[in-house]
Amino acid sequence: KSLVRLEDNFTAVNYGSAGGGLGGIKTSPQEKAVDKAFLILERNLEDVNAEILLIEEQISNIEAENSDMEYILKGMRREHREVMEALYKYERGAVKTSIDCNMDRATIYRKKNKVIKETMRWLNFYN
Repeated sequence: KSLVRLEDNFTAVNYGSAGGGLGGIKTSPQEKAVDKAFLILERNLEDVNAEILLIEEQISNIEAENSDMEYILKGMRREHREVMEALYKYERGAVKTSIDCNMDRATIYRKKNKVIKETMRWLNFYN
């Protein structure tokens, strides 16, 4: 974003000189600097508002995807949910998950693959 800086070493404007009538209104350097600063700030505000809209759209998309995933996971068996939570929510490895779920590691991998395939099937069905 542009930095707005107003100078304080402007020279004065002689408003009483020739050509200062209605058609030739003189503007001081200070007024020009303030006008320029306002234009910069207005552009920055437009950029920020556009960025806010993009972020709000991204949040909306994430919330929609999250609700889809919650719906899909609620329809799964409890043991499948527990395996997926252990692997992804709590970021445990397959060995730790197999110990926690009292299953062997190969079963954990099979259940994980089954859940991923089922989830992809649901997501492809709705999209």
